[in-house]
Parts: sequence; structure tokens; C-alpha cells
Amino acid sequence: MKLYFLNECLGDIGNISIEGMWINGEILPSENMEKFNDFFARVIDEDNEFEEENFSEE
Repeated sequence: MKLYFLNECLGDIGNISIEGMWINGEILPSENMEKFNDFFARVIDEDNEFEEENFSEE
């Protein structure tokens, strides 16, 4: 499975498992993922509140 944003491939998704409504997997990033690193780090940080306004809609 591949992870895309618009027409840009961000990487492959492997080791997929499904448990109830949860789907888990491991992202194997491509070079295109670098510009999204800050976004993903903030989305998964449970100690800080994610502020959508800090990121471009694109």
C-alpha cells in the first residue's frame, strides 16, 4: 500500500494490521516525506495540542 498526498507519493505502508475499527501500519518514507516531518510529529504528539492554523491547507 502507498501513502499519497495529492499526486505526491510520501512512502509505502507495510506491516498492516486491523483490530476492530483501528488500522495500524508502518510508514516507510520516501524522499518526499521530509517536508511533512514537522506536521506528522505534531499530529502524533499527545502532550501538545495540535493547532491546525499553523499549517498550510496544501
